[in-house]
Amino acid sequence: MFLPDRHFFDGNLITRMMLADTMAARQSSFTITAYISDTINIFGFTELLHWSIFYSIVFTPIVIRYVLQFRVKGFFDYVFIVASVGLLNIFVFVLSKDVFQFTLFLLIGTIIKAPISISTWKRAALSIGLLYFWGWAFRLYFFIVAIYSLMTYLTLLLIRKKNKSGMILLPVILTIGVFVSLVGLMIFMPEEYEYIIMVRYIVNYWRVGAYDAATMISDIIYNPGGNVFLYMINYIFNVLRLMLPFELFLVLRNPQQILFLFYQIALTVLYLKTLKKFFKKQASEIQLLSLSIFTGFLLVSGFYQPDFGSWTRHNISLWPVMISLIFDYKGVAHERFKKVAVGFIGNSKRVYTNLPRT
Repeated sequence: MFLPDRHFFDGNLITRMMLADTMAARQSSFTITAYISDTINIFGFTELLHWSIFYSIVFTPIVIRYVLQFRVKGFFDYVFIVASVGLLNIFVFVLSKDVFQFTLFLLIGTIIKAPISISTWKRAALSIGLLYFWGWAFRLYFFIVAIYSLMTYLTLLLIRKKNKSGMILLPVILTIGVFVSLVGLMIFMPEEYEYIIMVRYIVNYWRVGAYDAATMISDIIYNPGGNVFLYMINYIFNVLRLMLPFELFLVLRNPQQILFLFYQIALTVLYLKTLKKFFKKQASEIQLLSLSIFTGFLLVSGFYQPDFGSWTRHNISLWPVMISLIFDYKGVAHERFKKVAVGFIGNSKRVYTNLPRT
């Protein structure tokens, strides 16, 4: 089979939970996913293949409709979109937690590109509010995604006029923000701090040397005491490794995995391209909001992503925000055109009204 057995672990676990195997109920997010899946299972699906076909039929037209709202130019952009849809069908449109996470970001993407009459602040508040809700109802780490998305949004607003230095200021300010938040946790919430700095180690401890741990992300600097300064050094390297996983060339075992690697590198290039565009004052408000949420998710991923395979799966669930970030929304130009047209007509009327009468 094209995909290894570990790819179906989540789906098999959720299936057992839906079949009332209580021994499988180990994590709350799995429990909620099983409950929702069982509720919407009006067709009585019992096989993972059935769920994959069902979700593909439901979401593929939505994905196509979503893409058609953006300006896609050039062969490379089309290849990127086709690759994205392929990854969605492999990792997201299956019986998993990620299909509901994709639905969340689809809602956020819809809010982000709402009519221009809804202010950017309102769209930002609604989007971040949805992330908070998801953290409360489904996965706790989305609380941090919401906080870091807000931090990124405010930082971008603060330094948006820094044309030349913005690309340097942004990572510096965000790194300081992450460091301050960790110090605050260490002082006021030591148990939560301990969990955050140990979560990757806990997940990966029993996987060392296993076949499915070929792309495991381990800290570069050994830090058994949880020193916050050493942790930050590891954290910075881990975020950079997520963005540019060149080390995978040394461990990948088949051509399909190499395609995943190239996809991640392409995504990083496009992300940085949009960021550069933002500091040149050429990006839309939609791209500002998308940059904030995508960056917030990236910052949180630096804490916990156990391996590059998990990063690819979680990352692709942000696809609606990702598309809003990379490509120009057609509605933006349309709204701008309406503003120009209304202004032109208004000026024309004033000129005509002020013409001397004979």
